[in-house]
Amino acid sequence: MAMRNLIFPVRTISTSIKSLRPNAATQTNPNKPPIKVYGKTGIYANALYTAAAKVNKLDSVEKDLTALNSLLTKDSEFKDFIRNPITGKAEKLEKIKKVGSQHSFEPITTNFLDVLVHNSRLKDVAQYISAFKLIMGAVRGEVRCTVTTAKDLDAANQKELEATLQLFIKPGQQIILDTKVDESLIGGMIVQIGDNFIDMSTSSKIRKITEIISVPLEG
Repeated sequence: MAMRNLIFPVRTISTSIKSLRPNAATQTNPNKPPIKVYGKTGIYANALYTAAAKVNKLDSVEKDLTALNSLLTKDSEFKDFIRNPITGKAEKLEKIKKVGSQHSFEPITTNFLDVLVHNSRLKDVAQYISAFKLIMGAVRGEVRCTVTTAKDLDAANQKELEATLQLFIKPGQQIILDTKVDESLIGGMIVQIGDNFIDMSTSSKIRKITEIISVPLEG
């Protein structure tokens, strides 16, 4: 399956992802996240980034959160503990303090987790970790892209797609590509890159045409 049958012309993608390139205002404020993460998750992740940047602890905080995420993955008992709505805040605070001490967490990391406990959001800590790591990836020049197609891409098509996407990001940035399959798309693809969502699937075209022909003609 040739790549030209999978995607629209390159120009279509380029006009849709121009906003990936940070503006001057963002670049002149070293404490401001280089990308925006929205919603409740974004509020907490952005706040943690800014706080850690001010004390030059971004890498250390990311290391702490990576360790915590690993613990959540490997220790089902700990994972169930922080998600249990019946467990009191005092007990959770004590547990977080113990885990932080065992793993030598930065004070700012422990304080962040304390805030999550007090605001009854510790159960969603994995989401905040993912959001923070997304921001840190942007700091390193990583641009995460999810491409959903109707069929698996072969190695040649995936390589060509990565090269095409690479054309529209800043020099020094790197595409981190995640591919998914959704047979309901019929053909084409859906691309999510950064904050941008581009639907180039056959199913979306059919839907748009159906909407057009469903409107009664005047006259």
